[in-house]
Amino acid sequence: MTVPPDEPPRLGPEAAWEQLAADLHGDRAALVGFATSWIRLVPRRTEGLAAALREGDADAARGLLLTLRSTATMLGVGDLVDAATHALAALGAGGTDGAWDHLEAVASAADTGAIVIAGMIAQEGWSNR
Repeated sequence: MTVPPDEPPRLGPEAAWEQLAADLHGDRAALVGFATSWIRLVPRRTEGLAAALREGDADAARGLLLTLRSTATMLGVGDLVDAATHALAALGAGGTDGAWDHLEAVASAADTGAIVIAGMIAQEGWSNR
């Protein structure tokens, strides 16, 4: 994968998990807390995105997509980063109608990402026994 010069290299979930742990000065409880909160908030954010797109609220949709993309980047959920990036591009080009076509991909990538991150949390619990 070629990374444009203005984008940092993307990390997978395991490497992102360790990078985030290092950023948190090794505070594994904070890492698990962040990841747990992220999983809990994913449905609210994807439902909010659907509502914003349905209502034609481009600003709210953009904010939710940026939040999903940035937090997915932190956790190494690359499919969600890609889906949100494509939805943001469509939002910019075609407004909320254009972004609507990407909602299913964003929601699916978010759901799959939540499963992956739940697995990371479970592994963290096992490694601390």
